[in-house]
Amino acid sequence: MKKEEYLSLKEEILRHMDLYYNQSAPEITDFEYDQLMRQLKMAEKEHPDWVTKDSPSQLVEGLSTKRTSGITVTHNVP
Repeated sequence: MKKEEYLSLKEEILRHMDLYYNQSAPEITDFEYDQLMRQLKMAEKEHPDWVTKDSPSQLVEGLSTKRTSGITVTHNVP
């Protein structure tokens, strides 16, 4: 994979994450998303110097901050 393809894939995945987490409007199935992530992780394994903090493979909780920002949640079990 060329770096331009990697960057395009990275942006595509980030767009799908936004659609899923922030807009509740996914355009692809979970399986299709997983396939994109596998491609990304394979490229990053082959080219570790391409990996940055904002890579979808480095994100832990997705991009859900827009919907939950400012909401207080009480958990029954700490």
